[in-house]
Amino acid sequence: MSDITTQQRIGAQREAAQKVLAKKAEFHQHIAKVRQSNHDLARGYQGQAASALTNLVENWAEDADRLVREFEAFAQRLVDTDTHTAASQDEQASTFQRSARQIRTSI
Repeated sequence: MSDITTQQRIGAQREAAQKVLAKKAEFHQHIAKVRQSNHDLARGYQGQAASALTNLVENWAEDADRLVREFEAFAQRLVDTDTHTAASQDEQASTFQRSARQIRTSI
């Protein structure tokens, strides 16, 4: 029963990673829209307030890009954990089967 639970957890990690990665393009698209809107507005405004707003939006966009990269790294860690857990489970199952055969043959 613990094997089924572990396999479900492994699948959930990979599924969560895929959901994060699936949203990456959408996040980048929204960030690009904000940048474009900022660029379009900047042409109509002048002065320190306009410069401050442009800088603020650009800083926000850079932070948003960084956050998306962190989400990507998180997704990769989920996949890596999934892969390592699956390999560990396979190794443990193999070891158990070998041990069970040795016990049966020695009895």
